[in-house]
Amino acid sequence: SSGINAEWQLRPGIELTLSAKEVHWRGTADRHSPERTLPLHDSAPILDVRLSSYKRNIDVVRSHYQKEHRNWYILEGNRSKWWLNDRCAQLMNEQLTTAQHYLEKRTVGEAASIF
Repeated sequence: SSGINAEWQLRPGIELTLSAKEVHWRGTADRHSPERTLPLHDSAPILDVRLSSYKRNIDVVRSHYQKEHRNWYILEGNRSKWWLNDRCAQLMNEQLTTAQHYLEKRTVGEAASIF
């Protein structure tokens, strides 16, 4: 097949880094928010279990994406949602530009880098 695997091109892995203290603070704020309509499993002990699971598994996931797809990005989770949104849009734009360049080259029969 001369086409690209569009899945790796269009679905970058984005990891947000936050301290455990910040995760708990946000969880507590969210639990007490008046806009919250449904109960969730996000008590402090549950957040501890989730953080533990994340720490136990993230290295394997990160390694896989970096090795197989080369599209794993780590962003500071304490940035504003607007900054994060803009940065994610920029990363997606870069991925789409790379995919478009590859397809244009392959369409005219030229060699094309996938990175």
